[in-house]
Order: sequence, then C-alpha cells, then structure tokens
Amino acid sequence: MLSDKHWDGTTLFASHTRPNIGLLSSYCVSTALIKISLILQYLRIYRRGTLLFNACRMLLVLVACWGLTYSIMAWVPCVPVSTYWTQIYSPSTPTRCYGYGSTSVAVFRATYESHAIANVILDLLVLALPVPLYFQTDTPLRTIQGLLALLFMGMVVNVFSLWRFVSMLYHRSTTYPTFDPMWYGPVSIVMAGMEIAAACICASVPVFWGPMVASASQLFGHIFVTKEVKVTTQHRFELFGSKDDISTLAPRLGTDLECYKREAKLVGKKYEARVGCTEEGAVSFQYNHEGIWAG
Repeated sequence: MLSDKHWDGTTLFASHTRPNIGLLSSYCVSTALIKISLILQYLRIYRRGTLLFNACRMLLVLVACWGLTYSIMAWVPCVPVSTYWTQIYSPSTPTRCYGYGSTSVAVFRATYESHAIANVILDLLVLALPVPLYFQTDTPLRTIQGLLALLFMGMVVNVFSLWRFVSMLYHRSTTYPTFDPMWYGPVSIVMAGMEIAAACICASVPVFWGPMVASASQLFGHIFVTKEVKVTTQHRFELFGSKDDISTLAPRLGTDLECYKREAKLVGKKYEARVGCTEEGAVSFQYNHEGIWAG
C-alpha cells in the first residue's frame, strides 16, 4: 500500500516470509537426506571393520546431527511459529525467535552462512569417500567409469552449493546493503533448487542404473553390460584304476575331467563320496579320516 509517497512493504514481506519456512525447512531436510542416502550406499561397498567403513559411519552420524539441528531451527524459528511472519508488524514487542528467525543481524547471518559452509564441506567429504576405489587394482573398469560419472555429477552439485554460499556472503545473507530478502534472496534460492535437483539425480543413478541401461539398449539397439562375473578355475580330482576292481581307484590332480555330480557324506569315521565322472555312471568309493582310499 502507499504511505505518503513511499511503498510500504510490510504486508508483502509477511506474505513472503510465511512460505519461506516451508522452502527453508525442506532445503535443510533434503540436503541432509541426500547425503545420508549416498553414505548408506557407500556402506554396502566397503567391508565392515575397515577404515573407510568406519569413516562412512562417522560421517553418517555427523550428517544426521547436522541435518536434524538445522531442520529444527528451520521448522520452528520462533515460538509460536506465527511470530516468524508477524514480528514485523510490532518490532518493539519481545519475541522468542532464534536462528533463522532471529531479529539480530549477527545471529541471522551466522545461521544462514554456517549452514551453507557446512553444506559445502560435507558435500566434499561425501564426494571423497569413494575416491579410494579408483586406485584399487581389482576394481573393474566399468565400475571406475561409473564412479567417475558420479564424481562429475557430484562436482556439479558442489558448484551450485558453493555459488549459493558466495552469493550469501556477498549480500551478507540478504542484509547488505539493506535488509531486503525479496531482492537479494532469489539468486540463493535458485542455486539451492539447482543444487537439490542435481543431488537427487546423483543419488538416484545407482538405484536406477539397471533399468536405465536396459531402456537405452532397447532404444538404441546396443548391448550394455550391466553385470560382470569374475570366473576362477581350480584343479579337480580324476579317478584312475580299474573300474571292475573298485579297490584300485585312486585320486589324481591336474586334469581337465569334468565331473557332472559330486556328493559326499560322513559315515562313522569315514567319508563316503559319490562322483559322476564317466558315461557309465558314478563310482562309489570310501576313504578314512587319514586320507587312505578304500573300496
């Protein structure tokens, strides 16, 4: 409305701050949950008890505490919550606001900027967790390529989060040169939206990779390798001796004989084995616990 010849933005400011609670709180929750989802996927990669596995667990606890703390401050910036958008009508009235709802410029700036810089640091830590896999000699090439793609997408997320942080520093969390969040805030809001969108894609790729490559193979008519199997070989036993006299059968190593069936069971103190290695059928024999073969 107009007052003398100046625009009074009190009503407009109140209408802006009311939905700002939902935007701010959803941003705090989303940044924490996306990091947690990525760390949980890393826990499936590293063996339990290793240094990297324990590092993932520690970072998981740190991210959970960080996200919970700032989410509470975002959801409940004042007591009652309605004070967050009504305190501008009566600035002289004592209020119980803190963090994102504080009337102190120093506290207000510290809350926004501390969350932003912590978000950048935690993004870098989460991005660094799978880096040791790049240097392991037994890591498959396609796994390395997938991790490099994940690293690239993670860097895009970090660019948006860092851009948001620099914008907040430049305008001192919308308080410089004047307190005008509706004028200085859009850049930070847009960067926050881009960051969350890119982070959601980054966290969802490992889950939807299989259906994605299957759809791509049908669309482009190419064959994509979605799983790799490591094949190992080992020596088998071959029986030699007279088939008519079962007592002459004995094992021998280092042959290419393929046995189509092998069964063994313990009978008293002896192992009874049944091995099907010939077309005529399986041959039964026994050997005791000392490894001496008998018919």
